[in-house]
Amino acid sequence: SSTPVLPPTTPIQIGDTVSGYFSSCRKITYSFEAKSNGLVSIIGGGVQINGITPVFSLFDPDGRFVASSISEYMNNALRNTIRYIKLLADGKYCIVVESSNGNNSAFNLDLIKVKVNKMEVDQVVSGTLNDQYNTSAYEFSGEADDRICIQWESVSLNPSVELYCDPKY
Repeated sequence: SSTPVLPPTTPIQIGDTVSGYFSSCRKITYSFEAKSNGLVSIIGGGVQINGITPVFSLFDPDGRFVASSISEYMNNALRNTIRYIKLLADGKYCIVVESSNGNNSAFNLDLIKVKVNKMEVDQVVSGTLNDQYNTSAYEFSGEADDRICIQWESVSLNPSVELYCDPKY
């Protein structure tokens, strides 16, 4: 298969928030340097014109597609997100932002380094969700055919839990 040719990029860093505007193009590309085994999320949206939220796609240092954004309701707004992506190689990653309605659309995106807390099976964890996106990530190890049960209690939230498998396995 052939490697896609990506348009010229604007460099950003993990931790940056950027805003963009589609005036005469349908794609804007950003790049960032990262080390392997880092975990990132891309949170986009927040600005909509004509009800359109742009789509974000992530490509690895070899230009291969990694993930595309999904729409989810977060912090009282519809946002397109790519969440909890483990970076498998050192190098320059690209984020392509595409407008689905052509010109005159605005967007913003946050490129977030996800802090991962280590835990053991059967360990009880307590804490507060206090980052800007009300998330917390935990990592534990298991073996094939293990069965797990995740339980939570909340005083003021209706939390959700997402379980991901390390893409190396």
